[in-house]
Amino acid sequence: MLKADMHMHSKEDKKDMVGYTAKELVDHLASLNFDVMAFTFHDQSFKSEEIVEYAKSKGIIVIPGIERRIEGVDILMYNVEHDKAMKVKTLKDLKNIKSEKSLIIAPHPFFFISSIGKDIEEYINYIDGIEHSAYYTNLLNRNKPALKIAKKYHKPMVGNSDAHYLYQIGTNYTWVDAEKNIEGVIRAIKKNKIQLNTQPISLFKFIKIFANLIFLAPLKGLKRKA
Repeated sequence: MLKADMHMHSKEDKKDMVGYTAKELVDHLASLNFDVMAFTFHDQSFKSEEIVEYAKSKGIIVIPGIERRIEGVDILMYNVEHDKAMKVKTLKDLKNIKSEKSLIIAPHPFFFISSIGKDIEEYINYIDGIEHSAYYTNLLNRNKPALKIAKKYHKPMVGNSDAHYLYQIGTNYTWVDAEKNIEGVIRAIKKNKIQLNTQPISLFKFIKIFANLIFLAPLKGLKRKA
């Protein structure tokens, strides 16, 4: 079983405001015994052989990823060439990148910012998995409707941190039953050979993270979905 977090940002993300570098993120993941990670920058495929090799030296494989903003909605794409990812202009265009080698996940689908919401059912055939977000507490949990959709359509529920701060990592991640390579991880997630590991965060931490996202979003040029 591989410990995986596949929704992460770092200072190299040109549309985000993050305080730590990609290398510092790898170091932190290594300290928490992660095996799999993905840099999912906003509309940017982060390609650095140096970082990939550095992560490998720490026992971590890097899944190529990108977080695309499409019609005001964030979509996670993995193992998709940058040019192909950028040609996706509508949610219906997701069908053009869907393949055995790619992975498409709907992140934080029922949250308040840039989320697909109830439209997820219209596009469910273009989506391979649904994210179980780390942003929830015992009292406030917007993952519940996502869990219902995942069960209804037999989609894997993938735990990610959507990390913008290192302290976010470690409460919500995925165990993947796969060989330790890109193809194996993607194949296992699609077959739902995974296990969600999650626990709620404190209300204080939730408010702190959410407030930062709300106030920083306009600075990053990111639109909220109407």
